[in-house]
Amino acid sequence: MKEKKRSGKLGWLAVVLWVVGFALAFVIAPGSPYIWLPDGLLLLGFWPLLIANRCRWLWLVFGLFNTFIGFVLLVVRFMPDSEFSFDPKVLATKTHLGQYHEPFTWMILGIISAVVGAALILIGLVRWMVSKSKKVKA
Repeated sequence: MKEKKRSGKLGWLAVVLWVVGFALAFVIAPGSPYIWLPDGLLLLGFWPLLIANRCRWLWLVFGLFNTFIGFVLLVVRFMPDSEFSFDPKVLATKTHLGQYHEPFTWMILGIISAVVGAALILIGLVRWMVSKSKKVKA
């Protein structure tokens, strides 16, 4: 029962982070030094769920995907507008991505998540190897 209660609290923490992040996306203006906050809170909202799930490789995958998305956002930000002149909707999307989504937020949280995932996998692997070596000796 304790596990259900713990995962329920973590689930609610995720919901609160997502709601606050989503609300801030409508409050913080583009160009503000705090424009990273909505994306940061939305991404951090996944961490309680990753903690509750206890699946080590999900941390690594989550981190790698977010790092990749941050890299794509960074590339799109520096691409010239002339590359998007074929369709005004695509140019509007590029402008939105550049103004509202800070790539370094995605990359930093992605790298942290990937490092946590790699560390958890390594710890699990070492524990498994130690348990196997104890069984072989016994």
